[in-house]
Amino acid sequence: MTDGRSATEATTDDATNDTFDPIAFLEDAVQHPSHEAVGPMRDFLCETLETRGIEPRVDDAGNVLASRGLPAGDAETHVVLNTHIDTVSPHVPFERDADEDADSPDVIRGRGSCDAKGPLAAILSAFFAVEPTGCRITLAVTPDEEVLSTGADALVSGDESPVRNADAVIVGEPTDLDVCTAAKGRFQGTIHLSGANAHAAEPKTGSNAVTALEPVLEAIRAFDERADAPPAHP
Repeated sequence: MTDGRSATEATTDDATNDTFDPIAFLEDAVQHPSHEAVGPMRDFLCETLETRGIEPRVDDAGNVLASRGLPAGDAETHVVLNTHIDTVSPHVPFERDADEDADSPDVIRGRGSCDAKGPLAAILSAFFAVEPTGCRITLAVTPDEEVLSTGADALVSGDESPVRNADAVIVGEPTDLDVCTAAKGRFQGTIHLSGANAHAAEPKTGSNAVTALEPVLEAIRAFDERADAPPAHP
């Protein structure tokens, strides 16, 4: 190759640089229901990457991972592009409404057209268009964001996490078309309350588990007002 690239590198770059139509991708993506299972949508995403010469990897948690640019150890900067492919129930079929105003774009409707297959289309457009030089760009698309966030949890857990040491993470998620620099974290716990059976004639020998719930609810209501609560993030 006269430009110093191998034949494989040139083929991959040329395929990646082919014009990607995010609207056409979104139309197809919305027609893949992903409220109960993300398998078909994940396959469609992987096929979209593969047709542009990029080999995606699906980890044990179902995250789709793909990178462009230098290896992680050699890159001066590592940027991660993240969003999710699962949607809430029920599935809403795809529709495309032509606007009566010829100067206005059509409106795409259907489950996921906004949250978050729309952001996924935008992120893919950026991922294919960028020419990483001296840096690394990682696409990280997670399942299960709408319920337990198991994909995101696996993505950032462990010493071998592909994103924990990233310099920046751009998350595609609807925010009224605004950009925010922080978001709420998430904690989910389980509280076990126990009681003891008693005969109605001797109620004092037992313990009512429902009664034990009262101080627990009060503690939860006052959780953010406790003495060691961190200050609110601006």
